[in-house]
Amino acid sequence: MIHIRPLIQRSPAQIESKFGVDDWTTCIALNPESRYVDIDNRSDMFELISDRKFSGKHLQMLFIITTDQEAVIGYDCPSGYNLWADLLKAAEEFASRGKTKRSYGVDPLIMEIFSVSNGTLKFTIYYELDCSKKYVDISLPSKEFMLSLTTALEHFLKIMINEYNVEVGDEEIINRVERLAKRFSILT
Repeated sequence: MIHIRPLIQRSPAQIESKFGVDDWTTCIALNPESRYVDIDNRSDMFELISDRKFSGKHLQMLFIITTDQEAVIGYDCPSGYNLWADLLKAAEEFASRGKTKRSYGVDPLIMEIFSVSNGTLKFTIYYELDCSKKYVDISLPSKEFMLSLTTALEHFLKIMINEYNVEVGDEEIINRVERLAKRFSILT
């Protein structure tokens, strides 16, 4: 089973305040998950949202992706600016063409997803200036991965828009993700 969890990155000042440390870099080196807030953690999310510098238009994010056997994207993979939008566009392109190659956040990273065979896709994230430096390079079941991805995107959008009242999109973007999920659910 593939699990995908959207996380939002805390600022250095927020990490120092939350964990009572003077050096946020040491804190995240010892405890990488301290850098992020799980969107389902209501108290941490309200703390994050209440920061005057917080904006739903400028979210540094990480989507943790795991299978039963291994981490596909863990805390060692770079986070990215508004990754939810990049992942949504990638899923839409994959649904239309069976492949996608696009930016992963604003850093020089490329995300590539393409069908290989027998209902399998290849998912890769690599450094644009050195293709041999790969953060992710794995084959996954196409339908399961895309359904997990669209479910995670839908959950993220509904929570952010409807529960936290954070402007990351609107009901139409949620409808777009729901239509995409239906499209993947009928794949054989």
